[in-house]
Amino acid sequence: MADTVSIFVEKLSNLVLQEAFLFGQVEGQVKLLRDELKWMRLFLKDADSQSLYNEKIKLWVEQIRNVTHDAEDAIDEFILDMDRRQLRLNTLKFLKCLPTCVGFADKLPFIHELDGRVKEINIRIERIMANRSKYGLEALMASSSSNTTDQVVVHKEKWAQVVEGRDVVGIEDGTDVVTQMLMKGEMRRAVVSIVGMGGLGKTTLAKKVYNHSDVKQHFNCHAWVYVSQEFKAREILLGIAYCVMSLSDEEKKVVKEMGEAELGRKVREYLKEKKYLVAMDDVWSREVWSSLRSYLPEAKDGSKVLITTRNEEIAQHATS
Repeated sequence: MADTVSIFVEKLSNLVLQEAFLFGQVEGQVKLLRDELKWMRLFLKDADSQSLYNEKIKLWVEQIRNVTHDAEDAIDEFILDMDRRQLRLNTLKFLKCLPTCVGFADKLPFIHELDGRVKEINIRIERIMANRSKYGLEALMASSSSNTTDQVVVHKEKWAQVVEGRDVVGIEDGTDVVTQMLMKGEMRRAVVSIVGMGGLGKTTLAKKVYNHSDVKQHFNCHAWVYVSQEFKAREILLGIAYCVMSLSDEEKKVVKEMGEAELGRKVREYLKEKKYLVAMDDVWSREVWSSLRSYLPEAKDGSKVLITTRNEEIAQHATS
């Protein structure tokens, strides 16, 4: 089963490269599916062999098999529709009867259908992975492989613009690792990213570290904001402002009416003399960091940004 997932992951990667017209949230959904399946593949290497002896694991593997087949069907049908469309356009061009309005709009129905199907599949995958904890599969799988379950990848930013370290850690011992990273002295603001698929425990780990007494004492300014797929920079900035500033009800009304740029300047001005920790949970796209980084000042020694994400590319982007 792990080999089957590997083949499909390669197909998804090729689709993202070849179909340049995939854009915005559609491209994001396809990349998310690809990344989720990469993580699934790691767990399946252990689960495949154990499914012969345990009915719970057998059912879990079967659910992954079904959702992978459904995902492959959706992608194959999309590619087939695109091939048929291209053949039709080539015929029209040859006959010199191609309407001038035919172009990107002709692809939209296929793109919207793909977007809906892949979103549904991503939700199913998240539920399947959540079942690992819900039904005690982690303990069962850990009996034969303690190195695969509950793993997250922790990225630490180095100011030479490369990833300094990439340590695979479990949720339990990960608390100490991430805490040390956050409290390590830096000349400028640094970013620590916790990467892993849905249901793996990224948020649990991040919250545990964020609420750690040593971390609370180390920083004099703290903010926790939930990002999600429906990202809006202004709402994230508003969440940060509410967390770090002591605002009266009247001041909150004023801040709430500010536009993104004005609000961003206010947040930056407030944070520039602070040793702050800003945690951004569930970051889905590179645009989040691109939009917010200029409002998180670099000048104060030791300030940190903690990010949780499913996508390793986002973690890499945040360290660049």
